[in-house]
Amino acid sequence: MYKDVDFIKESFVKDRRVNCYSEQKDLDRIRTSFDERYFEGQDKNTRIGSTALDLISLTVGNVNPFEDSLLIRIPGSMQKQYLQSVAIKEPETGYFLKQIPFSHDGTYWFFRLPTRNWLATLRISSTENLRARVEGPQNIYFPLIFGQSAEQYQFVFSDVGQYRFIKTEIIQGEKQFERWSEQEWQEGEKIFNWTPTSLASKDIYEFSYTVETRRNFGEAATEPVSRSVKFVHDPDWLR
Repeated sequence: MYKDVDFIKESFVKDRRVNCYSEQKDLDRIRTSFDERYFEGQDKNTRIGSTALDLISLTVGNVNPFEDSLLIRIPGSMQKQYLQSVAIKEPETGYFLKQIPFSHDGTYWFFRLPTRNWLATLRISSTENLRARVEGPQNIYFPLIFGQSAEQYQFVFSDVGQYRFIKTEIIQGEKQFERWSEQEWQEGEKIFNWTPTSLASKDIYEFSYTVETRRNFGEAATEPVSRSVKFVHDPDWLR
């Protein structure tokens, strides 16, 4: 089954480091000891995702307090061009991190973020509310791993209006690996946690969902809309 994922293992192309500068006042440029540059700061208008009820985050990681740094990893060896749009956001404070200068160790893309800067300033002490997504080739998503691996994936969706998930499942073809019950009406973020069993081998899966929306409480709901998100699962990422 994993044969379909082989295209994702693209050859690692080394490129020259590009110095990142910005004249925007809401960005803070930080230089690390490795002469790498990335953008870290606070902006509550920064958004992950382009349309309503997009997948805004697919992550793995623990929620322990940070030490001197936070290890950020992306599995696989996709070409670096797919990492250029990766951004990390904490919705409540508006914290963001982008244009991350990832390096590759043969298995993971990685970056070690000093936590004494914005994370400490904004009193963000865990990965629980950090949001990030990594979209690889052919619109297939990979999890971003914070710190040490955990036993489950966290999928996060969001919308500014009211919505409810009426059918939500993780599938592969006709085979179902997880199903959630019909959800209540809500606003803001919706989090789904998935702990795969041993039956879910290394492969591509679909997070399939059907939602209905409405503008205000008491109004009629729209016609249900069905969507799906393809993502890669590997049991080794959860160890």
